[in-house]
Amino acid sequence: AGDHGEPIAQYIAVGGYLATNNLSANAHGNGYADPNVFVSGALAGVTTDGGAFNVLEGNHSLNLAATYLPRQQMKNFVTLTGDYRDLDMTAGFAPKNPAKREWAAMEANYGKTWLMGRVTAINEVKVSLAGGPDHAVHTFVADENTTFRKRRDPVTLADVQVGDMVRVEGAIKDGAFVATTVAVMGPPPNGGQNRGGEGGQGPAAAVPPPQ
Repeated sequence: AGDHGEPIAQYIAVGGYLATNNLSANAHGNGYADPNVFVSGALAGVTTDGGAFNVLEGNHSLNLAATYLPRQQMKNFVTLTGDYRDLDMTAGFAPKNPAKREWAAMEANYGKTWLMGRVTAINEVKVSLAGGPDHAVHTFVADENTTFRKRRDPVTLADVQVGDMVRVEGAIKDGAFVATTVAVMGPPPNGGQNRGGEGGQGPAAAVPPPQ
């Protein structure tokens, strides 16, 4: 048995083809599988084949084989869930013509894959933000792979100032939010004093999540 899906063969049905979701020789374990690739609203169902090992389902079907079935059609939808720690949004879009079997779906996790807010402190490569949709303080870390842009111009971390509004995309690594891209939008209106009085301590204007 394993704790990362190693003994479960996982497939995504694409027409008559089964695309594997297992990664052989992965550092987490041979056959590591990440279910986060799925947007739940885009799935029509799951078929399973339990019991003994089946050679037709590959080396990873030690305990079970599961095949995820994407919807052929869907209606447009947006769902938003969350608590005091983070916000999760999923959305799906499809053509108005029902004869077209095509769609696009996305998921964004505030606090896990993107951040936004007003810069309150910069300590070397660690930047603190406040005023996001959850009104909590978040931090992100920049590394050698982080890119910065202000409007359309490339900038660096040295160009980011306390009071700037930023939108950040990245991921959690070793307990820290590591930024891949940072969009700098400058200070909010009135020099950072919008809705918060002196010093701009109130919540900043909401910025839509990355597309």
